[in-house]
This record gives sequence, structure tokens and C-alpha cells, in this order.
Amino acid sequence: PEWVRLSEAKPVTVWKGPETLVATLSRDGRRIFAFKPGGAICEYEIEKDQVREGKSTPTEWGGTTRAIAVHPTNPNRILLGTIFHKKAGIEVIPVYRAWAYVFDRSTQSVADYLTVTSSQSLLGFYTTLAFSNKGDHVLAALSESKTFSVHTLTGQGTNANSKTFTHHGKGIRASFSHDDRWIVSISAEDRTLRVWDPNLEAAVFQKTLDYEPTIFAVAENDFIIATGGGPGVDIWRLTDLVQK
Repeated sequence: PEWVRLSEAKPVTVWKGPETLVATLSRDGRRIFAFKPGGAICEYEIEKDQVREGKSTPTEWGGTTRAIAVHPTNPNRILLGTIFHKKAGIEVIPVYRAWAYVFDRSTQSVADYLTVTSSQSLLGFYTTLAFSNKGDHVLAALSESKTFSVHTLTGQGTNANSKTFTHHGKGIRASFSHDDRWIVSISAEDRTLRVWDPNLEAAVFQKTLDYEPTIFAVAENDFIIATGGGPGVDIWRLTDLVQK
């Protein structure tokens, strides 16, 4: 790996929008979707280094949303990772659900993609919600869970089947490689960077880092960027890792 210092980098566009809990870019880099503490999804369009405010769509989730994902081929499809609580007798059970909001410039609808119910303990919040690059799978991870899952989507947006990946630490963040051949993940608890084969449901590479990684990204040329606990960024080439 190379050590790259980014402290002097300057943004192309400086924009002060509303207070947000989480935000993301569409795959083409032309739209921003931000989720506000009051429970609304705000849409913004980027034009020539300027950000123009679009519509704001209210939801019922308030401050319980900590993850947002945009479909790679249809940026009008948005996923929100939420948590709510339901009563089961005298117990109150946390339920984790990813809701799909569909924008077509005139209407929006909500569909339930996947639901995780915990009867044992609080699993925190969604740290990862990510579409595969073909848009036919969704990857999900919760902050207090030591596993993450990949869900296959049908044409109706429901789960056809799912796979669970284990033997990790808490604080997982994960992403598909650009060709969906690999899944890359980090864990703040066990301080590892891992590469998984989705077909084998097993890790093919593991590296223990000397810091707690909390943020990372996978570029289209499959450079992995993992950062946290230091003044710079570690750069890894995915093809080098999986060949070892």
C-alpha cells in the first residue's frame, strides 16, 4: 500500500445545504440525495459546479435513518435503512428495514425490500446499504452485528434469496467491486480489511490494519480506499489482493 496525504485537497464545489444525517451521490454524479433529521429526502442537482435544490419528499422515519443508497441505473430508486420498534407481548423488539422510495418526478411509492428483526439485542443502525453495480442485489450491514448479508432482488423488489457472511467484527462497512465479482469490507472492531467471494461466501483475503478503519470506498478501477486512525489514506489495488 501507499500512504497518501489528502489534508490539502480542496473541493470543486463548496455547498452548504440543510443539516443531514446521511447523503449520497447518484452514480452519474449529477444528483445528491440527502436525508434530513426531520425525516425528509432532499434532492439536489449538480450543474457546472453549482448545486440546485430540487424537491423534498417527507418520510415517516425521522432520525432513525442512517444509510441511503441510489440504484446504479435508475437514480429515481432510493433505499433508506431505518429502525423502528414493535411490541410483542411485553417485549419491545427492534426491527431493521430498508425502504425503497421510487421517484418518477410525479409520484413516489414505498416498498419493503428487506427486514431484519432482532429478538435478542439492539443491533444498532445500518452502516451499509449498497446496490450491486447491476442493481440486482442489495448488500446490508448493521453496526452492532458481526455479519453482513447480500439479498437477491426480483423484478418486484422483493427478496428471492439471501446470503450471510460471518467471522467478522462489529462496525462493518462493505461494497461490491465494479464488476460485482468481489465484496470488500472493513470492520472497526477487528481492524481488518477483507475481500470476499460472493459465490463461495468466504473471505479470500484478510489484512489486519494498525488503526480502526471507519470509512472506505471502492473506485471503478477497483482501488480500495480505507481510512481512519491516521492523517492519511491507505490505497490498495483489489487485483493485487485477490491474486495473493
